[in-house]
Amino acid sequence: NSYNVVMDASRPEVVSGILDFGDMIHSPLICDLAIGAVYRWPAEGHPLAPAARFVAGYQSLQPLEEEEIGILFDLIRARLALIVNIASWQAERFPAKRDYVLRLATEVWASLEKLDGLSSTDARRYFLDHSNPE
Repeated sequence: NSYNVVMDASRPEVVSGILDFGDMIHSPLICDLAIGAVYRWPAEGHPLAPAARFVAGYQSLQPLEEEEIGILFDLIRARLALIVNIASWQAERFPAKRDYVLRLATEVWASLEKLDGLSSTDARRYFLDHSNPE
């Protein structure tokens, strides 16, 4: 997410690094894709549209297997749920950091509510129809 991007102070248009030790784990690549897709908030339209564009960019370099597309929606929802649960726990445990750790909570809940109206089958179909780089 944008809070993990380090910019060059002398040239603010240049990204000089990315830091995120909270997600430093070894896992299947589809999990990383789901995490990145989570931070594409839909302003309007279909709730998966920004995520599908993100997935299309990924697939232009690394095509997904059908099984990966089949679990992507569940991984996205799981990541959103983890974000709000971990943030709530951190806010309670570290009150001085409350505003920082809860900064995305409103957007995350809004995304979860929008995604709640979709079935896994509908989401899979949407990803297949809208994230193919061809």
